[in-house]
Amino acid sequence: MYVIIDWHILKDGNPKKQLKEAKSFFDTMSVQYKNQKNVIYEICNEPNGCSWNTIRDYAEQIIKVIRQNDANAVIIVGTPNWSQLGSDRFRVRYVSSKWKWRNQYRIHRKVVEKTE
Repeated sequence: MYVIIDWHILKDGNPKKQLKEAKSFFDTMSVQYKNQKNVIYEICNEPNGCSWNTIRDYAEQIIKVIRQNDANAVIIVGTPNWSQLGSDRFRVRYVSSKWKWRNQYRIHRKVVEKTE
């Protein structure tokens, strides 16, 4: 079983609005769970109303915090428009990190059922 420690961004939209709090939260969590191989960190689920560059800048800062404590952790980064990657036709410039293979990107596909 895996556990996702999730920083859910919904009403605030822009994850940088609570950057200080997110750094503190993920520092605490990554110290506490650094030896747990079944823990995944989702650092901004469903960001919205901001650009990929904003999310990417936020992600690079938070990833550094987590990596200082847990170098091998799997980290999920949300993408623009409530994590609907590609819905705004942007090109992803991936988060720069020597641990690129341990960073994941969140995509939500919304299914709408049409009835007559």
